[in-house]
Amino acid sequence: MVMIPKVSIIIPFYNCAYVDQAIESALNQSYPSIEVIVVNDGSTMHLEKLEPYADRITILHKVNGGTATALNWGMDTASGTYTAWLSSDDLFLPEKISLQVEYMERNRIDLCFSDYLLITDAGTEWMWSVNESFEEIKGLKDVLSYRNPINGSTMLMKRTIFREAGFFEPKYRFTHDYDMWMRLMLKGYSFGYIHRPLIKYRTHPASGSMNHQADIRREMNDLQLLYREKRREED
Repeated sequence: MVMIPKVSIIIPFYNCAYVDQAIESALNQSYPSIEVIVVNDGSTMHLEKLEPYADRITILHKVNGGTATALNWGMDTASGTYTAWLSSDDLFLPEKISLQVEYMERNRIDLCFSDYLLITDAGTEWMWSVNESFEEIKGLKDVLSYRNPINGSTMLMKRTIFREAGFFEPKYRFTHDYDMWMRLMLKGYSFGYIHRPLIKYRTHPASGSMNHQADIRREMNDLQLLYREKRREED
């Protein structure tokens, strides 16, 4: 009998009105072996949206500490072979996990990301193709030195990575994902890319990426300097 690897989907949640839609998209995956873990990062609003799912998901509650701390607790609690991160205002497309697990098992890689659909509050959608910035996956190492082409909600990772390489760094409140991709690239983990959209990434006025541009830019500059220095040390 072929064993189907379990996938843990982690949803960090802080006062997000869309969290029920995110949970629905996780539970509606075509993949047969998943667990959904919602980490409430000290929310004071929209907690009632979790109640209908209480018997189908795991809900963890903590004091507010930022997305990285919520992700880390979720990843540490997870029992799956693979872990996925779903932002509470984004949506997984139904085949996301199935396509990524098949791709990763077939190619024996450690992480896999994809294109995504941008959606607005008005319902407009358009596709964001990630590989406009690199012709083949080995070019990603160079691209990371000046931008982050990877949307965290598109990523599927082996859970063992966190034990081996460390968890998300909380001091990078808005760019903990960028820091993680850089660290894993420098440590030699294998990245894979699926050239089709597997999630819907929501842009709206309350999103962190819209409201903290100056902080994001500062953190990115710091990370890019560190990454370039470490790459020079390798050469």
